[in-house]
Amino acid sequence: MQHKSKILLLLPDSLTYLRLAQEALGSINFYNTVELELKQISIEKIADNVKTNMADITIVRSLGARIINKQVPDVPIITIELENMDLLEAVYQLHTSGAESIALIDYAYNRNVFNLDFINKVLGINIKSIFLNKFKKLDEIDEILSKAHDARVDAVVSQWVYIANEAQRYGFKSGVVYCNKNKIVEAIIQANNIVKAKAYEKKEKVKFATILNNVNESILVVNKYGTITNCNPRAQKTLNAQYSLLDECVLTFPSAHILRKLYGNGNECENEFVHTDQNAYVVTRKRIDFSGIGLETIILFQPVEHIVNIEKDIRKELHHKGFTSKYKFEDIIGKSYCMKQTINEAFSFSHSDATVLIYGESGTGKELLAHGIHKESNRTTGPFVPVNFASLPKTLVESELFGYEEGAFTGAQKGGKPGLFELAHRGTIFIDEIGELDPNTQVKLLRVLQEQEVIRLGGRKIIPINTRIIAATNKDLQDEILKGKFRKDLYYRINVLMLQVPPLRERLDDVPLLFNHFIKEISTRLNVHYPRFRQDQLDVLKRYNWPGNVRELQNFAERYLALGVDTYSLDSYMKRYTEQNCNSQLHAFDLKIRLGTLKDMEQEIIKQAQKIMPVKMELADRLGISRQALWKKMSKFNIDEDCPNGRF
Repeated sequence: MQHKSKILLLLPDSLTYLRLAQEALGSINFYNTVELELKQISIEKIADNVKTNMADITIVRSLGARIINKQVPDVPIITIELENMDLLEAVYQLHTSGAESIALIDYAYNRNVFNLDFINKVLGINIKSIFLNKFKKLDEIDEILSKAHDARVDAVVSQWVYIANEAQRYGFKSGVVYCNKNKIVEAIIQANNIVKAKAYEKKEKVKFATILNNVNESILVVNKYGTITNCNPRAQKTLNAQYSLLDECVLTFPSAHILRKLYGNGNECENEFVHTDQNAYVVTRKRIDFSGIGLETIILFQPVEHIVNIEKDIRKELHHKGFTSKYKFEDIIGKSYCMKQTINEAFSFSHSDATVLIYGESGTGKELLAHGIHKESNRTTGPFVPVNFASLPKTLVESELFGYEEGAFTGAQKGGKPGLFELAHRGTIFIDEIGELDPNTQVKLLRVLQEQEVIRLGGRKIIPINTRIIAATNKDLQDEILKGKFRKDLYYRINVLMLQVPPLRERLDDVPLLFNHFIKEISTRLNVHYPRFRQDQLDVLKRYNWPGNVRELQNFAERYLALGVDTYSLDSYMKRYTEQNCNSQLHAFDLKIRLGTLKDMEQEIIKQAQKIMPVKMELADRLGISRQALWKKMSKFNIDEDCPNGRF
């Protein structure tokens, strides 16, 4: 249940004031969180009522305010002050009732409030004043009224109801100077605003204390004199303090003491390392000018060990988000000599921290090797972050790689976003299709590789990183350098350890193994019967060069299983597939021939073409020569020995 603030309104005991108060209250409608109590009492009882009422704030007329300030000085009050117009209205009513000579009885402090000369001129009468220097009790009223009688007046006006009442008993006409309704309304609104502000301040203090006591960071607040004005429980625990640190002056401790080191010279800093004999801390100091308090220094600090543990937790979270290596070298299928040699090289590279550049055609499994290298490295517990430049719009490459700050561009995420290099901290980033990177981003990537630090888009803060880079491409980067599309310095920076992944046509003995693996995997996923094949049935797959490499073979297996093994035998479907694809195979590859003698160039053409089309009869037909002529040329150049997979 929400606590209601209480406002006490004290007014003289009169029906007129009761009416004024009721009218004022009727015009205000904000009491859902405020309790307003009206009391009509005599002037002598004001102080006692305030003491016993325990209101948050009291509204009272000027005389009552003076009494409260003297007798109960710590009570907050709002004063309703009288104005000249209030006196004018009271005097006018007496004048219209026949009074010719009027005495004003009031306290001396109201001399400057009431302008008697102005009222005399307006109404054409003579108002005499009796100003008192101190409060008179009821038994002293006779003395006051005697002064009025001596002044030869026929009417008395006063702000005190009891004087006006007594004056009537003495035969005077009398009137009361009432404050107007609007003054009461203004006082209530002002009081309400004050109690609301106090309630909000109290709520904020509770909230601040709750936050301070529950945050994971250790916090000290030190004023300009070096005195600790606030210290949360985490700070007490971190410093192993056996007593409260509040009101301790850090400047009195020796320079080697941890409190003195945390405070330093009191200047601002961010993530500064502070060392003691036993521990190291990361410290941030901010100087804030608190309204009504002055300049204070907030010190936030944590043990380095705690931050390291947080970082470990973040790495675990990244693991759950998918930034982790999924494959080991054992998951790579292949028994051919060239593939085994490639895996062995990759295994050796995993023990180094140098940058790796993986060459290979699309679909050869470059990312699998990158996963394996990370898995076997000393970074295996860190994140593995893959990024494919070919799949990223050029406008997003920089923001994805390096991150951005809030407001860096239209649509930037609130709070900014860490880049992939940051996410790969203490792990590996795999950059696929690095040859697609535009020149501007190449410059920034080169700087990251050289300095091991990034600056977010729209930011100024340098963020250090510890990330290993594995890059991959299906392009000849040296050729791209000659074309001016790739930076030479970046090429040499990434080409420290080079790995060449053989295309599937150079390891046809692996095709049956891969096909069986894909058939089994797809059958399990589709929940269908897993067909088994004899070795001679699987050997037909080796008659095709698979220009799309392992990815094409996987798609072939998916389509074959979708059509149904009962519709086509593997041999018949393979023939159909080959016929559909063979005519365009040579168009799928560019033969790179060095300029030389006609004999040397002819030898190179046949050698490269034979790798693309291992079946010699099909190759001879494609080259436009007889099978016998092709055989003679291959024998002449000893090509058949170099390409043992070829068949006539």
